[in-house]
Amino acid sequence: MINALVAEEPEEPVREGLASLGLDLDGGFNSYQRVTDKPTMEAGDRGDQVVWLQQHLVAWGADMEITGIYGGGTKRAIQKFQRDRGLKVDGVTGTQTWNRLLKITPVRVNWSGARGRRVAGASSAPSEPLSANTPSVRNEIAGAKKPGQP
Repeated sequence: MINALVAEEPEEPVREGLASLGLDLDGGFNSYQRVTDKPTMEAGDRGDQVVWLQQHLVAWGADMEITGIYGGGTKRAIQKFQRDRGLKVDGVTGTQTWNRLLKITPVRVNWSGARGRRVAGASSAPSEPLSANTPSVRNEIAGAKKPGQP
């Protein structure tokens, strides 16, 4: 006979604690401020947020490699996206550009896949983004201090 594990109902204090995770934070937290701005990305930036940006651009139709480096190709793709969407064409990914880009489902990249695999019209995918070992430059969390500041 096979014994089945049955998940038990959590105790009352645990249920109450879990239910609080979905509550609106606007009330009761004096220091809480809702963040509506997105981090600004521009030429020279590197890292995971650039990978995320490039995944959205490739899903939109940009023919580019997902590298994690905001170089000339990414800037040109952003400029074209901004032009097509009637935004200010400056090649900088600010809040308005992010708001439009985030409506697009990004392509998925299997970084552990074979090197020769193609990604949704992009060049072949490396085993990791080129920016994988890039040291952090700044903290993009709203209100966080910049490196080197007390």
